[in-house]
Amino acid sequence: MRADEPDEPDEPVGRVPLTPVMLELAARSGPAALAGRFCQSMLVRVPPGLRLDAVTGGVQALLDHHDMLRAPLDAPGSGSGSGGAPSLLVPGPGTVRADDRVRRVDVAGLDGRVLADVVAARSREAMDRLDARDGNLVQAVWFDAGPDAPGRLLLAVHHLAVDGVSWRVLVPDLAAACTALAAGRDPQPQPAGTSFRRWARELAARAGRACRGGARVGADPVGGRTALGVRPPGPGAATRSPRASTRRSGGSPRR
Repeated sequence: MRADEPDEPDEPVGRVPLTPVMLELAARSGPAALAGRFCQSMLVRVPPGLRLDAVTGGVQALLDHHDMLRAPLDAPGSGSGSGGAPSLLVPGPGTVRADDRVRRVDVAGLDGRVLADVVAARSREAMDRLDARDGNLVQAVWFDAGPDAPGRLLLAVHHLAVDGVSWRVLVPDLAAACTALAAGRDPQPQPAGTSFRRWARELAARAGRACRGGARVGADPVGGRTALGVRPPGPGAATRSPRASTRRSGGSPRR
């Protein structure tokens, strides 16, 4: 049975081949772009009096529900022991703990330039902690302004696990999970669709068939693969050009 046959069970956990656009990123910017601190971030407003356990639980729900947020890079020479082409390895839910990914910063009473400087400095530190090789793909910083003032929450995600479209899913999911936990309820995430692992394997299979059929493809200098110029939809894929800022910050949607 081929991996891309529709009646094969969709198993999101396991090895995931890099997609053509991920390989293109490595081809343009070098392997370090995959293993380094290449990320996107979003800074959002959060309600006053939010608790640390609600923030941590919300990030945990995000990590457990979105498989690619748990997927470290397994690349030759990364110390993983793999000698083949670079790939991602998705572990099961619960294997990545949000306690290691969330930090609280007390900003009560701060405003103006002082607040902006603290947020900027701690955001840079969070992004610097990201490392795809160690599976550290997500960092969150809660800027706690106290019980009477809205705080801020920074979410920084490695570019192998997020793109511009992903935020439309991740931010509402995180908000819903934090709101539920703050109210004493368990998060109820939306049912997952097709896993990224299945999507990526099907894409690799189609690229291989196209190559055997004589399609023109670009050689990949990192993993010895071929790459088609296809952009994957939805969360969990790096779709922006490496010319974009490696520390990309989104806006501050209001809830």
